[in-house]
Amino acid sequence: TDDDTDDDILVCFIDRREFITSHCGLETTVGRAVQTYFLLQTNDFRDAHQDVLPAMYIAIFLCLQQQQNNDNNDNNNAYINTLPSRHDLHHLPLFWNRQSWMELQNTRLQSGIQERHVAWEHEYTIVLTAMMQDASTDE
Repeated sequence: TDDDTDDDILVCFIDRREFITSHCGLETTVGRAVQTYFLLQTNDFRDAHQDVLPAMYIAIFLCLQQQQNNDNNDNNNAYINTLPSRHDLHHLPLFWNRQSWMELQNTRLQSGIQERHVAWEHEYTIVLTAMMQDASTDE
């Protein structure tokens, strides 16, 4: 009849557990250590880094998933397998080696790449520091 619509037809079901959110990373040991580290910092530090925390938690989760897959020789994680490898990204200037991007000589692209690399190093240092502090409190 004309009253029948396709609105109630299930096209696809995705379990909520299959979504990767910042909470996935926050719930890991590393994520909790980062959260504790941030809580111990000054308000200015927390304000300056608040926007990057969700991305850091997702990155933490994905790195731990990949590590778990590698440790178990498991290549069956469908989501992880859809992510591009570093080789797949080598054509992007952000992933060029230092010599190649230095050839851009004072362009906005070069300074943007340099800023992103500095930010990544800073984020890595935050995670590393948080983990070292967490390890020292466990002893």
